[in-house]
Amino acid sequence: MVKEKVSVKKESFKLSKKIVIIAVLILVVGISATYMKFRLHALPDIDGIECNQMEQAVFHIHAHLDVYVDGQHRTVPEFIGIIPNTCFYWLHTHDPTGIIHIEAPQYKTFTLGQFLDVWSKSFENSGIPTGTPKSYVNGKEFTGDFREIQLNAHDEIVLVYGLPPDSIPISFDFPQNL
Repeated sequence: MVKEKVSVKKESFKLSKKIVIIAVLILVVGISATYMKFRLHALPDIDGIECNQMEQAVFHIHAHLDVYVDGQHRTVPEFIGIIPNTCFYWLHTHDPTGIIHIEAPQYKTFTLGQFLDVWSKSFENSGIPTGTPKSYVNGKEFTGDFREIQLNAHDEIVLVYGLPPDSIPISFDFPQNL
């Protein structure tokens, strides 16, 4: 009889232990999911541009940006607008080629100014030169506010700070899939 009581108590203890472990696991998963949801929603929009968990495909085009400072080409960094393991802003770069990926959930006009704001606010070391550059779109000088340059499919945008390069690019050889 005593052995039976001890055996029942051991089984009851094992069952209680399993229930506690399952409850703790459920709690941890719930807290993690809530944290991720909060973290994603806690990232602010930049100029109306959201940071979504996945890249968007409804509106998907690409433009190219070259930056020159005193005649020297500057690399546009990779991963502008990409928060690792978290989200993608609708305007972002994947590599240091200068290709701007415009990937939004709806058709919309985006500007270079919006991209530059995503660059400066989502990238630790922005590297954006200061001052007002001369700007060019597809080889033609843009005389308005460079921040208002619209990002259109396969546009070649050039910003020149200080001395210009020997020649201004008029186009970019986009990969066939872009």
